[in-house]
Amino acid sequence: AEHVLDPEASGEMTTFLGFGEQAWITVLGLLVLGGVVGKSAQFPLHTWLPDAMEGPTPVSALIHAATMVAAGVYLVMRMYGFYALSPTALAVIALIGGFTAFLAATMALIKQELKQVLAYSTISQYGYMMLALGGGGYVAAVFHLTTHAIFKALLFLGAGAVIIAMHHNENMWDMGGLKSRMPVTYWTFLAGSLALAGIFPFAGFWSKDEALFETLQHALSGEPLLLTAYAFGLVAVLLTAFYTFRMVYLTFHGDPRTDTADDPEPIGWNMKFPLVVLGVLSVVGGVLNLGVIEEFVGEDNLFLKKYLDGATMDADLGVLSLEHYEELLESSFGAGYEVTEVSALASGAMTLALGLVGLAAAVYLYRGADPAPYTTKLGRARTLLVNNYYQDEFQVWLAQGLTAPLAGLANKFDQGVIDGVVNGSGSVSMYAGQRFREIQTGIVTNYAALLALGLVLLLLVFGLVGGWF
Repeated sequence: AEHVLDPEASGEMTTFLGFGEQAWITVLGLLVLGGVVGKSAQFPLHTWLPDAMEGPTPVSALIHAATMVAAGVYLVMRMYGFYALSPTALAVIALIGGFTAFLAATMALIKQELKQVLAYSTISQYGYMMLALGGGGYVAAVFHLTTHAIFKALLFLGAGAVIIAMHHNENMWDMGGLKSRMPVTYWTFLAGSLALAGIFPFAGFWSKDEALFETLQHALSGEPLLLTAYAFGLVAVLLTAFYTFRMVYLTFHGDPRTDTADDPEPIGWNMKFPLVVLGVLSVVGGVLNLGVIEEFVGEDNLFLKKYLDGATMDADLGVLSLEHYEELLESSFGAGYEVTEVSALASGAMTLALGLVGLAAAVYLYRGADPAPYTTKLGRARTLLVNNYYQDEFQVWLAQGLTAPLAGLANKFDQGVIDGVVNGSGSVSMYAGQRFREIQTGIVTNYAALLALGLVLLLLVFGLVGGWF
Protein backbone atom coordinates (compact mmCIF):
# COMPACT_ATOMS: atom_id res chain seq x y z
CA ALA A 1 0.00 0.00 0.00
CA GLU A 2 2.83 2.41 0.82
CA HIS A 3 4.56 1.59 -2.46
CA VAL A 4 1.40 2.37 -4.41
CA LEU A 5 0.76 5.71 -2.68
CA ASP A 6 4.36 6.94 -2.62
CA PRO A 7 4.87 8.82 -5.92
CA GLU A 8 8.64 8.43 -5.63
CA ALA A 9 8.29 4.64 -5.38
CA SER A 10 5.54 3.89 -7.90
CA GLY A 11 5.94 6.81 -10.28
CA GLU A 12 2.28 6.74 -11.32
CA MET A 13 -1.20 6.93 -9.86
CA THR A 14 -4.02 4.73 -11.09
CA THR A 15 -7.75 4.60 -10.42
CA PHE A 16 -10.33 1.85 -10.20
CA LEU A 17 -14.06 2.51 -10.58
CA GLY A 18 -13.28 6.20 -10.40
CA PHE A 19 -11.52 6.00 -7.02
CA GLY A 20 -7.83 6.52 -6.40
CA GLU A 21 -5.54 4.33 -4.34
CA GLN A 22 -5.94 6.29 -1.12
CA ALA A 23 -9.74 6.25 -1.48
CA TRP A 24 -9.68 2.46 -1.72
CA ILE A 25 -7.36 2.25 1.29
CA THR A 26 -9.89 4.38 3.18
CA VAL A 27 -12.78 2.14 2.08
CA LEU A 28 -10.94 -1.02 3.11
CA GLY A 29 -9.90 0.53 6.42
CA LEU A 30 -13.46 1.57 7.24
CA LEU A 31 -14.81 -1.87 6.35
CA VAL A 32 -12.34 -3.47 8.76
CA LEU A 33 -13.24 -0.78 11.27
CA GLY A 34 -16.82 -2.08 11.30
CA GLY A 35 -15.57 -5.30 12.86
CA VAL A 36 -13.36 -3.37 15.27
CA VAL A 37 -16.31 -1.28 16.44
CA GLY A 38 -18.35 -4.39 17.20
CA LYS A 39 -15.52 -6.29 18.85
CA SER A 40 -14.36 -3.45 21.11
CA ALA A 41 -17.92 -2.30 21.91
CA GLN A 42 -17.70 1.14 20.32
CA PHE A 43 -20.68 3.25 19.30
CA PRO A 44 -23.07 2.21 17.81
CA LEU A 45 -22.26 -1.51 18.33
CA HIS A 46 -21.61 -1.29 22.07
CA THR A 47 -24.91 -2.46 23.53
CA TRP A 48 -23.85 -6.10 23.86
CA LEU A 49 -21.13 -5.51 26.44
CA PRO A 50 -23.23 -4.52 29.51
CA ASP A 51 -25.38 -7.61 28.92
CA ALA A 52 -22.21 -9.73 28.92
CA MET A 53 -21.70 -8.99 32.62
CA GLU A 54 -23.86 -11.89 33.75
CA GLY A 55 -20.90 -14.25 34.04
CA PRO A 56 -18.61 -14.69 37.06
CA THR A 57 -16.68 -11.56 38.02
CA PRO A 58 -13.19 -13.09 37.48
CA VAL A 59 -14.27 -13.88 33.92
CA SER A 60 -15.38 -10.27 33.47
CA ALA A 61 -12.03 -9.12 34.86
CA LEU A 62 -10.21 -11.19 32.27
CA ILE A 63 -12.27 -10.66 29.13
CA HIS A 64 -13.22 -7.02 29.68
CA ALA A 65 -9.88 -5.77 30.94
CA ALA A 66 -7.26 -7.41 28.76
CA THR A 67 -8.50 -9.95 26.25
CA MET A 68 -11.75 -10.25 24.29
CA VAL A 69 -12.90 -6.63 24.17
CA ALA A 70 -9.33 -5.50 23.51
CA ALA A 71 -9.13 -7.54 20.31
CA GLY A 72 -10.68 -4.85 18.11
CA VAL A 73 -8.40 -2.09 19.35
CA TYR A 74 -5.44 -4.45 19.12
CA LEU A 75 -6.28 -5.14 15.47
CA VAL A 76 -6.08 -1.42 14.67
CA MET A 77 -2.72 -1.31 16.46
CA ARG A 78 -1.38 -4.18 14.39
CA MET A 79 -2.70 -2.58 11.19
CA TYR A 80 -1.55 0.90 12.14
CA GLY A 81 0.83 1.19 9.20
CA PHE A 82 -2.16 0.68 6.91
CA TYR A 83 -4.45 3.14 8.71
CA ALA A 84 -1.68 5.75 8.83
CA LEU A 85 -2.04 6.02 5.04
CA SER A 86 -5.60 7.35 5.30
CA PRO A 87 -6.33 10.61 7.15
CA THR A 88 -10.06 10.04 6.70
CA ALA A 89 -9.98 6.61 8.34
CA LEU A 90 -7.90 7.95 11.24
CA ALA A 91 -10.30 10.86 11.76
CA VAL A 92 -13.29 8.48 11.81
CA ILE A 93 -11.50 6.24 14.33
CA ALA A 94 -10.78 9.22 16.57
CA LEU A 95 -14.33 10.57 16.34
CA ILE A 96 -15.89 7.18 17.13
CA GLY A 97 -13.52 6.74 20.06
CA GLY A 98 -14.02 10.20 21.52
CA PHE A 99 -17.80 10.07 21.20
CA THR A 100 -17.94 6.57 22.67
CA ALA A 101 -15.82 7.67 25.64
CA PHE A 102 -18.27 10.51 26.30
CA LEU A 103 -21.50 8.59 25.63
CA ALA A 104 -20.59 5.59 27.81
CA ALA A 105 -19.48 7.90 30.63
CA THR A 106 -22.89 9.61 30.66
CA MET A 107 -24.65 6.25 30.94
CA ALA A 108 -22.39 5.18 33.82
CA LEU A 109 -23.49 8.22 35.84
CA ILE A 110 -26.81 6.75 36.94
CA LYS A 111 -26.22 3.00 37.08
CA GLN A 112 -27.09 1.35 40.39
CA GLU A 113 -25.32 -2.00 39.95
CA LEU A 114 -21.60 -2.15 40.63
CA LYS A 115 -20.68 -4.23 37.58
CA GLN A 116 -22.85 -2.12 35.28
CA VAL A 117 -20.82 0.97 36.17
CA LEU A 118 -17.63 -0.92 35.36
CA ALA A 119 -19.10 -2.23 32.10
CA TYR A 120 -19.86 1.24 30.76
CA SER A 121 -16.50 2.38 32.09
CA THR A 122 -14.85 -0.30 29.97
CA ILE A 123 -16.65 0.94 26.85
CA SER A 124 -15.53 4.48 27.65
CA GLN A 125 -11.88 3.55 28.23
CA TYR A 126 -11.63 1.62 24.98
CA GLY A 127 -12.99 4.77 23.39
CA TYR A 128 -9.92 6.60 24.70
CA MET A 129 -7.68 4.02 23.03
CA MET A 130 -9.49 4.51 19.72
CA LEU A 131 -9.21 8.28 20.18
CA ALA A 132 -5.46 7.97 20.68
CA LEU A 133 -5.03 5.76 17.62
CA GLY A 134 -7.04 8.09 15.42
CA GLY A 135 -5.19 11.08 16.81
CA GLY A 136 -1.77 9.70 15.92
CA GLY A 137 -0.91 8.52 19.43
CA TYR A 138 0.13 4.94 18.77
CA VAL A 139 2.29 4.69 21.91
CA ALA A 140 -0.40 6.36 24.02
CA ALA A 141 -2.98 3.82 22.86
CA VAL A 142 -0.74 0.85 23.67
CA PHE A 143 0.11 2.48 27.01
CA HIS A 144 -3.54 2.99 27.95
CA LEU A 145 -4.36 -0.57 26.86
CA THR A 146 -1.68 -1.79 29.27
CA THR A 147 -2.61 0.35 32.27
CA HIS A 148 -6.33 -0.22 31.72
CA ALA A 149 -5.78 -3.98 31.82
CA ILE A 150 -4.26 -3.52 35.28
CA PHE A 151 -6.66 -1.18 37.02
CA LYS A 152 -9.83 -2.49 35.36
CA ALA A 153 -8.96 -6.08 36.34
CA LEU A 154 -8.41 -4.76 39.87
CA LEU A 155 -11.79 -3.03 39.92
CA PHE A 156 -13.65 -6.06 38.60
CA LEU A 157 -11.98 -8.38 41.12
CA GLY A 158 -12.65 -5.85 43.89
CA ALA A 159 -16.27 -5.65 42.80
CA GLY A 160 -16.41 -9.44 42.89
CA ALA A 161 -15.12 -9.46 46.47
CA VAL A 162 -17.76 -6.91 47.45
CA ILE A 163 -20.53 -8.87 45.72
CA ILE A 164 -19.52 -12.07 47.51
CA ALA A 165 -19.42 -10.23 50.83
CA MET A 166 -22.89 -8.84 50.07
CA HIS A 167 -24.29 -12.32 49.33
CA HIS A 168 -24.34 -11.62 45.57
CA ASN A 169 -26.20 -8.34 45.81
CA GLU A 170 -24.79 -5.89 43.23
CA ASN A 171 -26.96 -2.86 44.04
CA MET A 172 -24.75 -0.07 45.41
CA TRP A 173 -27.69 1.50 47.23
CA ASP A 174 -27.84 -1.63 49.40
CA MET A 175 -24.20 -1.22 50.43
CA GLY A 176 -22.36 1.51 52.31
CA GLY A 177 -20.00 1.41 55.27
CA LEU A 178 -17.81 -1.35 53.81
CA LYS A 179 -14.61 0.66 54.23
CA SER A 180 -14.08 -0.39 57.84
CA ARG A 181 -15.40 -3.90 57.27
CA MET A 182 -13.31 -4.68 54.16
CA PRO A 183 -10.17 -2.51 54.50
CA VAL A 184 -7.92 -4.41 52.08
CA THR A 185 -10.60 -4.44 49.41
CA TYR A 186 -11.31 -0.76 50.01
CA TRP A 187 -7.75 0.52 49.72
CA THR A 188 -6.97 -1.54 46.65
CA PHE A 189 -10.30 -0.61 45.05
CA LEU A 190 -9.50 3.03 45.80
CA ALA A 191 -6.15 2.70 44.02
CA GLY A 192 -7.89 1.29 40.95
CA SER A 193 -10.52 4.03 41.10
CA LEU A 194 -7.90 6.78 41.26
CA ALA A 195 -6.19 5.22 38.25
CA LEU A 196 -9.48 5.04 36.35
CA ALA A 197 -10.30 8.65 37.20
CA GLY A 198 -6.88 9.74 35.92
CA ILE A 199 -5.63 11.21 39.18
CA PHE A 200 -1.91 11.91 39.59
CA PRO A 201 0.32 9.90 40.09
CA PHE A 202 -1.68 6.74 39.42
CA ALA A 203 -1.19 4.72 36.23
CA GLY A 204 -4.33 5.90 34.48
CA PHE A 205 -3.27 9.54 34.73
CA TRP A 206 -0.15 9.03 32.63
CA SER A 207 -1.76 6.93 29.90
CA LYS A 208 -5.03 8.84 29.57
CA ASP A 209 -3.30 12.20 29.55
CA GLU A 210 -0.84 11.04 26.91
CA ALA A 211 -3.75 9.86 24.75
CA LEU A 212 -5.40 13.28 24.96
CA PHE A 213 -2.10 15.13 24.55
CA GLU A 214 -1.15 13.28 21.36
CA THR A 215 -4.60 13.92 19.89
CA LEU A 216 -4.44 17.62 20.77
CA GLN A 217 -1.02 18.01 19.17
CA HIS A 218 -2.33 16.81 15.82
CA ALA A 219 -5.82 18.34 16.13
CA LEU A 220 -4.53 21.91 16.48
CA SER A 221 -2.85 21.71 13.08
CA GLY A 222 -6.23 22.15 11.39
CA GLU A 223 -8.05 18.85 11.90
CA PRO A 224 -11.66 19.70 12.93
CA LEU A 225 -12.76 16.07 13.38
CA LEU A 226 -9.80 15.40 15.66
CA LEU A 227 -10.56 18.55 17.63
CA THR A 228 -14.19 17.46 18.06
CA ALA A 229 -13.07 14.01 19.19
CA TYR A 230 -10.63 15.59 21.64
CA ALA A 231 -13.42 17.74 23.10
CA PHE A 232 -15.57 14.64 23.69
CA GLY A 233 -12.64 12.93 25.39
CA LEU A 234 -11.95 15.95 27.57
CA VAL A 235 -15.52 16.14 28.86
CA ALA A 236 -15.43 12.40 29.51
CA VAL A 237 -12.49 12.96 31.91
CA LEU A 238 -14.76 14.91 34.27
CA LEU A 239 -17.62 12.44 33.94
CA THR A 240 -15.30 9.47 34.53
CA ALA A 241 -13.99 10.89 37.79
CA PHE A 242 -17.54 11.65 38.93
CA TYR A 243 -19.09 8.22 38.28
CA THR A 244 -16.00 6.46 39.63
CA PHE A 245 -16.13 8.15 43.01
CA ARG A 246 -19.90 7.99 43.10
CA MET A 247 -19.33 4.23 42.93
CA VAL A 248 -16.63 4.35 45.65
CA TYR A 249 -18.69 6.42 48.07
CA LEU A 250 -21.94 4.53 47.58
CA THR A 251 -20.15 1.22 48.09
CA PHE A 252 -17.67 1.88 50.87
CA HIS A 253 -18.52 5.15 52.65
CA GLY A 254 -21.39 6.32 54.80
CA ASP A 255 -23.46 4.05 57.02
CA PRO A 256 -24.53 0.52 56.06
CA ARG A 257 -27.89 0.74 54.33
CA THR A 258 -28.81 -2.95 54.76
CA ASP A 259 -28.19 -5.67 57.32
CA THR A 260 -25.92 -7.47 54.86
CA ALA A 261 -23.73 -4.38 54.49
CA ASP A 262 -23.58 -4.09 58.28
CA ASP A 263 -22.30 -7.67 58.60
CA PRO A 264 -20.75 -8.73 55.27
CA GLU A 265 -19.40 -12.19 54.65
CA PRO A 266 -15.61 -12.33 55.21
CA ILE A 267 -13.37 -12.97 52.21
CA GLY A 268 -10.04 -14.79 52.33
CA TRP A 269 -6.56 -13.91 51.15
CA ASN A 270 -7.07 -16.00 48.04
CA MET A 271 -9.15 -13.03 46.86
CA LYS A 272 -7.23 -10.28 48.65
CA PHE A 273 -3.75 -11.13 47.36
CA PRO A 274 -4.50 -10.48 43.65
CA LEU A 275 -6.08 -7.19 44.70
CA VAL A 276 -2.91 -6.13 46.51
CA VAL A 277 -0.69 -7.01 43.54
CA LEU A 278 -2.90 -5.15 41.06
CA GLY A 279 -3.28 -2.26 43.51
CA VAL A 280 0.49 -1.76 43.64
CA LEU A 281 0.70 -1.92 39.84
CA SER A 282 -2.11 0.64 39.56
CA VAL A 283 0.03 3.03 41.58
CA VAL A 284 3.40 2.51 39.88
CA GLY A 285 2.33 1.35 36.39
CA GLY A 286 2.79 4.83 34.97
CA VAL A 287 6.58 4.50 35.06
CA LEU A 288 6.33 2.44 31.87
CA ASN A 289 6.01 5.64 29.85
CA LEU A 290 6.19 9.04 31.56
CA GLY A 291 5.60 10.89 28.32
CA VAL A 292 3.93 13.88 29.99
CA ILE A 293 7.18 14.78 31.75
CA GLU A 294 9.58 13.59 29.05
CA GLU A 295 11.53 16.85 29.26
CA PHE A 296 12.32 16.06 32.90
CA VAL A 297 12.89 12.29 32.85
CA GLY A 298 14.52 12.10 29.43
CA GLU A 299 13.56 10.00 26.42
CA ASP A 300 15.72 7.10 27.62
CA ASN A 301 13.28 6.52 30.50
CA LEU A 302 10.23 6.13 28.24
CA PHE A 303 10.45 2.35 28.42
CA LEU A 304 7.32 1.51 26.43
CA LYS A 305 8.17 3.96 23.67
CA LYS A 306 11.69 2.55 23.38
CA TYR A 307 10.30 -0.98 23.25
CA LEU A 308 7.78 -0.16 20.53
CA ASP A 309 10.42 1.71 18.54
CA GLY A 310 13.06 -0.99 18.69
CA ALA A 311 11.25 -4.28 19.17
CA THR A 312 10.85 -4.91 15.44
CA MET A 313 13.80 -3.06 13.97
CA ASP A 314 15.90 -6.19 13.57
CA ALA A 315 15.42 -8.46 10.55
CA ASP A 316 13.00 -7.12 7.90
CA LEU A 317 10.25 -5.87 10.19
CA GLY A 318 11.27 -2.23 10.48
CA VAL A 319 7.99 -1.28 8.79
CA LEU A 320 6.23 -2.25 12.03
CA SER A 321 8.27 0.09 14.21
CA LEU A 322 7.09 3.28 15.86
CA GLU A 323 9.58 5.33 13.86
CA HIS A 324 8.08 4.12 10.60
CA TYR A 325 4.52 4.80 11.80
CA GLU A 326 5.49 8.38 12.67
CA GLU A 327 6.98 8.84 9.20
CA LEU A 328 3.74 7.65 7.61
CA LEU A 329 1.61 9.92 9.81
CA GLU A 330 3.60 12.97 8.73
CA SER A 331 4.15 11.99 5.08
CA SER A 332 2.40 13.77 2.22
CA PHE A 333 1.02 10.49 0.82
CA GLY A 334 -0.11 9.28 4.27
CA ALA A 335 -2.18 10.96 6.96
CA GLY A 336 -0.32 14.24 6.54
CA TYR A 337 -0.56 15.09 10.24
CA GLU A 338 1.38 18.08 11.49
CA VAL A 339 2.56 18.37 15.08
CA THR A 340 1.64 21.57 16.90
CA GLU A 341 3.82 22.56 19.83
CA VAL A 342 1.71 22.14 22.96
CA SER A 343 2.91 22.14 26.55
CA ALA A 344 2.63 18.60 27.90
CA LEU A 345 2.48 19.96 31.43
CA ALA A 346 -0.38 22.31 30.54
CA SER A 347 -2.30 19.49 28.90
CA GLY A 348 -1.70 17.24 31.91
CA ALA A 349 -2.71 19.97 34.33
CA MET A 350 -5.97 20.56 32.46
CA THR A 351 -6.99 16.91 32.43
CA LEU A 352 -5.97 16.52 36.07
CA ALA A 353 -8.02 19.58 37.02
CA LEU A 354 -11.09 18.18 35.27
CA GLY A 355 -10.61 14.86 37.03
CA LEU A 356 -10.31 16.55 40.40
CA VAL A 357 -13.46 18.59 39.74
CA GLY A 358 -15.41 15.42 38.96
CA LEU A 359 -13.98 13.69 42.02
CA ALA A 360 -14.79 16.64 44.28
CA ALA A 361 -18.36 16.82 42.95
CA ALA A 362 -18.94 13.13 43.70
CA VAL A 363 -17.44 13.45 47.19
CA TYR A 364 -19.56 16.52 47.91
CA LEU A 365 -22.80 14.89 46.82
CA TYR A 366 -22.29 11.41 48.30
CA ARG A 367 -20.12 12.02 51.36
CA GLY A 368 -22.93 11.88 53.91
CA ALA A 369 -23.84 8.98 56.17
CA ASP A 370 -26.98 8.38 54.10
CA PRO A 371 -26.45 9.91 50.63
CA ALA A 372 -29.49 11.01 48.68
CA PRO A 373 -30.20 9.64 45.19
CA TYR A 374 -29.41 12.92 43.45
CA THR A 375 -29.78 11.40 40.01
CA THR A 376 -33.56 11.19 40.54
CA LYS A 377 -33.60 14.99 40.23
CA LEU A 378 -32.44 14.81 36.62
CA GLY A 379 -36.01 14.23 35.43
CA ARG A 380 -36.33 13.26 31.79
CA ALA A 381 -32.57 13.23 31.39
CA ARG A 382 -32.37 10.46 33.99
CA THR A 383 -35.07 8.48 32.18
CA LEU A 384 -33.08 8.84 28.98
CA LEU A 385 -29.88 7.65 30.68
CA VAL A 386 -31.58 4.79 32.55
CA ASN A 387 -32.86 3.52 29.21
CA ASN A 388 -29.42 4.01 27.63
CA TYR A 389 -30.76 6.54 25.14
CA TYR A 390 -33.27 3.86 24.02
CA GLN A 391 -30.58 2.24 21.90
CA ASP A 392 -31.81 -1.27 22.68
CA GLU A 393 -35.34 -0.29 21.67
CA PHE A 394 -34.01 1.27 18.47
CA GLN A 395 -32.12 -1.90 17.61
CA VAL A 396 -35.25 -4.00 18.23
CA TRP A 397 -37.24 -1.66 15.99
CA LEU A 398 -34.51 -1.85 13.37
CA ALA A 399 -34.59 -5.64 13.48
CA GLN A 400 -38.37 -6.01 13.49
CA GLY A 401 -39.39 -2.98 11.44
CA LEU A 402 -36.70 -2.96 8.78
CA THR A 403 -34.49 -6.03 8.81
CA ALA A 404 -37.30 -8.60 9.14
CA PRO A 405 -39.42 -7.19 6.24
CA LEU A 406 -36.33 -6.94 4.03
CA ALA A 407 -35.43 -10.50 4.96
CA GLY A 408 -38.98 -11.57 4.00
CA LEU A 409 -38.66 -9.90 0.60
CA ALA A 410 -35.26 -11.47 0.08
CA ASN A 411 -36.70 -14.86 1.01
CA LYS A 412 -39.54 -14.48 -1.51
CA PHE A 413 -37.10 -13.41 -4.21
CA ASP A 414 -34.85 -16.34 -3.39
CA GLN A 415 -37.66 -18.88 -3.51
CA GLY A 416 -39.57 -17.33 -6.39
CA VAL A 417 -36.79 -16.21 -8.72
CA ILE A 418 -33.54 -17.94 -7.80
CA ASP A 419 -35.10 -21.27 -6.86
CA GLY A 420 -37.57 -20.89 -9.76
CA VAL A 421 -34.75 -20.64 -12.30
CA VAL A 422 -32.89 -23.58 -10.77
CA ASN A 423 -35.99 -25.76 -10.43
CA GLY A 424 -37.25 -24.69 -13.86
CA SER A 425 -34.03 -25.70 -15.59
CA GLY A 426 -34.24 -29.05 -13.82
CA SER A 427 -37.85 -29.54 -14.94
CA VAL A 428 -36.95 -28.71 -18.55
CA SER A 429 -34.09 -31.19 -18.44
CA MET A 430 -36.36 -33.90 -17.04
CA TYR A 431 -39.02 -33.23 -19.69
CA ALA A 432 -36.48 -33.33 -22.49
CA GLY A 433 -35.01 -36.53 -21.09
CA GLN A 434 -38.40 -38.19 -21.00
CA ARG A 435 -39.07 -37.22 -24.65
CA PHE A 436 -35.71 -38.53 -25.80
CA ARG A 437 -36.23 -41.70 -23.79
CA GLU A 438 -39.29 -42.49 -25.96
CA ILE A 439 -36.96 -42.83 -28.92
CA GLN A 440 -35.19 -45.74 -27.21
CA THR A 441 -37.72 -48.39 -28.34
CA GLY A 442 -35.30 -51.31 -28.64
CA ILE A 443 -36.32 -51.91 -32.32
CA VAL A 444 -33.22 -52.05 -34.57
CA THR A 445 -35.04 -50.90 -37.71
CA ASN A 446 -36.09 -47.67 -35.94
CA TYR A 447 -32.47 -46.97 -35.02
CA ALA A 448 -31.40 -47.60 -38.64
CA ALA A 449 -34.07 -45.20 -39.91
CA LEU A 450 -32.92 -42.51 -37.48
CA LEU A 451 -29.30 -42.98 -38.56
CA ALA A 452 -30.29 -42.65 -42.20
CA LEU A 453 -32.33 -39.53 -41.45
CA GLY A 454 -29.40 -38.04 -39.56
CA LEU A 455 -27.04 -38.76 -42.45
CA VAL A 456 -29.38 -37.07 -44.92
CA LEU A 457 -29.67 -34.00 -42.69
CA LEU A 458 -25.89 -33.77 -42.36
CA LEU A 459 -25.47 -33.99 -46.14
CA LEU A 460 -28.02 -31.23 -46.62
CA VAL A 461 -26.26 -28.99 -44.10
CA PHE A 462 -22.81 -29.54 -45.59
CA GLY A 463 -24.22 -29.07 -49.06
CA LEU A 464 -25.84 -25.75 -48.21
CA VAL A 465 -22.77 -24.50 -46.40
CA GLY A 466 -20.32 -25.74 -49.04
CA GLY A 467 -22.34 -24.48 -52.01
CA TRP A 468 -22.90 -27.91 -53.52
CA PHE A 469 -26.35 -27.00 -54.73
